[in-house]
Amino acid sequence: MIAHWYGAGLSYRGFFNRDQDTLSLAYAQANMDKHRLDTLPYAERENPPFALAEKVFEITYRAHLTPWLVVAPDVQYLIDPGVYSFQPHPNALLFGLQTQISL
Repeated sequence: MIAHWYGAGLSYRGFFNRDQDTLSLAYAQANMDKHRLDTLPYAERENPPFALAEKVFEITYRAHLTPWLVVAPDVQYLIDPGVYSFQPHPNALLFGLQTQISL
């Protein structure tokens, strides 16, 4: 189903003078295999009613709050999500939070 996948990211450690914290930015894109268009009605193959690639931008900040607690809030912006459902979907803004506790 996926013909090509691309991704790139950058991380910077020591943000806000906090040596263990990390700020990360990323982009990824998954392109649909064009042979999947053969399953559509002929009239829609040249100009399908949905996007042919799903894209995401992401920013994460990983904060070491204590020697045993790390918190990482995350924001993602999805462009053309659900490409593989063959239906158009609105773009989406997602929020997440990961916690790590070391005993």
